[in-house]
Amino acid sequence: MINFMVDATKQGTTDATTFIGLLAAHGQSLYRFIYTLLPDVDQAQDVYQDCVMTLWEKFGDYRAAEPFLPWAYRFAHFKVLAHRKKNRRRPVQLDTEVLDILAEVQVEDNERYEARLRALPGCLDRLKQGERRLLELRYDAGATVVQIARETNSRAESLYRALHRVRRKLLHCIERRLGTEEAG
Repeated sequence: MINFMVDATKQGTTDATTFIGLLAAHGQSLYRFIYTLLPDVDQAQDVYQDCVMTLWEKFGDYRAAEPFLPWAYRFAHFKVLAHRKKNRRRPVQLDTEVLDILAEVQVEDNERYEARLRALPGCLDRLKQGERRLLELRYDAGATVVQIARETNSRAESLYRALHRVRRKLLHCIERRLGTEEAG
């Protein structure tokens, strides 16, 4: 997919290694951002690839103290605008002002999403072993509640309630951790 960066890492450049690490960590969020603004899969993929190329070209200007995603979002936003301008004859395009508002909202939403993801592992560690096992069966293994009920000789209704309690417990823990971060 991104062959030019693989060649750069063979040369052992730390910039390439850093860039690939940041892209691996944040590439999905960047793609979601683009797809939100340009909800056609093929167009979003094209703009994403173009954006990644530009980010690589401009990576020398990136300051490590600056968060990567907001920096990358600026490029993505301009790439989406350029794509729309180039393809303005296509039907049903949102007004540029609406697109700008969506971009701002997406950045804010993604920041909250990323903060929740950072808080999640600590909250998972606080769960009891049975609660964690239930989540692993449901989400890591991809089993349905009915399948888990059969496997554990439990009632599906009880498992639905247990999952609801565990999810609520995780949500409260995440909210507490985020509240602590905001206060500190």
